[in-house]
Amino acid sequence: MIMNDEFIESPAIGFGRDNQRRGAVIYLGHKMFKATAVRMAQYRKDFCLCRDKGMTLAQAGKRIGFTKPTMMKWAKIFKIEFKQERIRTYYRHNKAGWFDIIMDGLKKGHTFEQLDEALGVARNNAYHYCKSHNINPAKIKQDAKNNR
Repeated sequence: MIMNDEFIESPAIGFGRDNQRRGAVIYLGHKMFKATAVRMAQYRKDFCLCRDKGMTLAQAGKRIGFTKPTMMKWAKIFKIEFKQERIRTYYRHNKAGWFDIIMDGLKKGHTFEQLDEALGVARNNAYHYCKSHNINPAKIKQDAKNNR
């Protein structure tokens, strides 16, 4: 078992009934079960190695074998910051000409399924595009019908 100066054993530290719990320890200023502290001490080197390689918490968790929430707790206890996960900056479809195609289709009275087919995309993409761009299909169809 790995023991070092950061590992303080105590017969009873603030857990459970009457704030007593056998086998509790303080590790890096945090109260926890002895088995948890031992596991953290064993994996600390791997944890730091993953951080030095520029991994995110999720990648480090997969490599070491722990879940992301566990890794987040450990990072907070170890006071180690990992590389932030990349936020998606690309989109699956190029939507450059969508507005014109959708407006023309709505004026002709096409359904969303027909618009999706004209755009060459999966179902509901045209609907969500209209919703996110504040396009009112019913109003456009009605205006087109009145102007005929």
